[in-house]
Amino acid sequence: MNDIDLGDVRVFERAATLGALAAAARALHVGRSTATRQLSRLEETVGCRLIDRDARNFVLTAEGRAFLPHAKQLLESVGDAIAAVATAEGPVRGRIHVVAPTSFAMHRLVPLLPSLLVAHPQLQVALDLHAMPARLIAEEIDLAFRTGPIDAHSLVARKIGEESLVLVASPAYLDRHGRPTEPGQLAEHAFLDARSEGEGELRLSGAGGPVRVRCKSTLRSTDPLPLVELAEGGCGIARIPRDLAEDSLAAGRLEIVLPDLPHEPLVMFALYRPGRNDDPRVRAVLDAVLDAQKRRPSSPVRAVEPLEPIPSAPVSGIRCLTPMQAAR
Repeated sequence: MNDIDLGDVRVFERAATLGALAAAARALHVGRSTATRQLSRLEETVGCRLIDRDARNFVLTAEGRAFLPHAKQLLESVGDAIAAVATAEGPVRGRIHVVAPTSFAMHRLVPLLPSLLVAHPQLQVALDLHAMPARLIAEEIDLAFRTGPIDAHSLVARKIGEESLVLVASPAYLDRHGRPTEPGQLAEHAFLDARSEGEGELRLSGAGGPVRVRCKSTLRSTDPLPLVELAEGGCGIARIPRDLAEDSLAAGRLEIVLPDLPHEPLVMFALYRPGRNDDPRVRAVLDAVLDAQKRRPSSPVRAVEPLEPIPSAPVSGIRCLTPMQAAR
């Protein structure tokens, strides 16, 4: 048997996990024809078909289903080997693939990257801007940042802070449609939101627990950053992190609606694979993010101190760690 090419195995694993060869090609940034050749070469190497090409949809053969867990284990072992090399004594070096929502990246990661790369000149950062947690395991990602509810599997979730939320709208919109004086009146307004707890639903922190208020959802976004401009344009009332609204509030382009409304905070998490908390590349980026938050005393973001115990509700498939546990 010829030696197996890891690139070929990666194409097969991506295609099997994502359910389509085209999706695997996009995830790996290769052409569809290249991915097809790599898959055919792998099948020639192992001596059997791994994918049923006669089926209308993407279907693994019995041999493909048997090969898949071993392919995943092989790729994970290679990743662990690379991480072990990076963990060896010496400067932080190598490539780290980081995923974050656009707003978090632009306001939390990008500003600290220059000093991070000066401190670690042999570190190479690949920053991927999106907010879909389902892709965290499907792609080879070293570290991900996520705000809000988490739904993923086989990842460690470390809480790194909380952001306060506000309702904002443009003065022109409020002049036209009126200023709500109580939460129930929000149902009469166009609502712009980036959270996912329910269609047209606003969750508040009541004295007796969470309180839900129905809203007329006009536009939903996977990231709150576009909502700032939409609110400034008079499209409705937006719920966004306060720090995203600060410049617009100071300039008078937006104003806070129902300022005393007790919103549940937006929780921020760092996600990584089990065993990667000792990877110096992961620790370098995590430490930079936490240090930057602690240096922002006027920021509405409440950073989590390294040894502060963090109560966290269990999330299916995710190990939620306190910073003390994460440091072990």
